[in-house]
Amino acid sequence: RGSLTDRAIMVATTVALSISFLVYVIVGQYVFAFQLGWFPVQGWSDSVWTNLTTYALLPILLATLVSLAPQTRLYRSFFLDEIGQDYVRTARAKGLSENKILFKHVLRNAMIPVLTNVAVQLPGIFVGSFLIETFFSIPGLGRE
Repeated sequence: RGSLTDRAIMVATTVALSISFLVYVIVGQYVFAFQLGWFPVQGWSDSVWTNLTTYALLPILLATLVSLAPQTRLYRSFFLDEIGQDYVRTARAKGLSENKILFKHVLRNAMIPVLTNVAVQLPGIFVGSFLIETFFSIPGLGRE
């Protein structure tokens, strides 16, 4: 907490949170598809392999990048809250290694709110998939 890396990540995630998903899609399509030509902007075929390797990469990349910022901030707060608990101080006083403390004690207890958050996020995944299907002309559940 408070290191240069921590502060840089928090600034980057705060900036990323303040940008709309639509802006990410438009800029992603413009840069990666039009300017660099790495991905097609839209399309779909009958081949599952072609769809996964060609048409689905840009939507998956953009959806992942958009979801990283809020999750990073939230999980950071969960882990920092657990690190400040009394049982962690007791484990350090007993002489346990930092890796053992982090993985055995902190991670186990911090995963409870993380898994709860993942369950709460599931409806948002369906809404996000509808937007991605619309923006990239992908036939899917969103059109139904």
